Amino acid sequence: MHKAYLAALMSLLPFAAQANEGCMLVMSYPQAAVLHESGDCTTRHPPASTFKIPLALMGFDAGILQDAHTPRWPPTLKYGPITQREQQEADATIWLKDSIIWFSRRITEQLGAMKFQDYITRFDYGNKDVTGTKGTNDGLLNAWLFTSLTICAREQAGFIHKLLSRELRVTDTAYDMTIASMPRFMAGDWQVLGKTGSGTTEQGAQQGWFVGWAQRGTQQIIFTKLMFPPAGTQQAAGPYTRDTFLRELPNLMAQSNDAP
Repeated sequence: MHKAYLAALMSLLPFAAQANEGCMLVMSYPQAAVLHESGDCTTRHPPASTFKIPLALMGFDAGILQDAHTPRWPPTLKYGPITQREQQEADATIWLKDSIIWFSRRITEQLGAMKFQDYITRFDYGNKDVTGTKGTNDGLLNAWLFTSLTICAREQAGFIHKLLSRELRVTDTAYDMTIASMPRFMAGDWQVLGKTGSGTTEQGAQQGWFVGWAQRGTQQIIFTKLMFPPAGTQQAAGPYTRDTFLRELPNLMAQSNDAP
């Protein structure tokens, strides 16, 4: 039943909606029953660093990454400027925790354009457009960074559902190592595994994602949170969205469990 519901959820795309409304979507796993949905969860936006989740699956499946701590690569200017946060050796766990762009680009370069597109198509990820910035042919290094690739909150949740259900046609090692490498947080008594994503829209607004899944006892959920923090917010948009979600989750789930 959950697969049929998920198919129905995805069949509603594409949508016409207000682009900057933000979204909060929580659904049960494996049933895929929507427990909470508010805001605009149907307009596609760049995935930013939430794309590191599917990219981790690609890297482990292709054998570029071996486990959560192997390989461990030094920083390099080959893939563009390096922020202070990125000036460190990194493995898969550090890469996901600190959102290291040069590490992502090293994976995609090793995949190559054809294999990269093949994975995107196989995963049915968002609009599946990895051409990159128009007229530059930079998709292999930049497609997910506010250029061509976009995805909506419902599609993000659908992708996580397929990851947890192992329906993406990658190796068991790829599933196991991606999950083992994911950043972990606590929200009350919920253990949360999720990835942030930050960036600036063409209109100059800050955009933040937090995408993943959470578990408390035998109860498991999938979540997507998309926010456009107000101007002047000191924290980066992705961590701001993550911290907002972690504060909201316990009360939201308490209300959901109390519902008739």
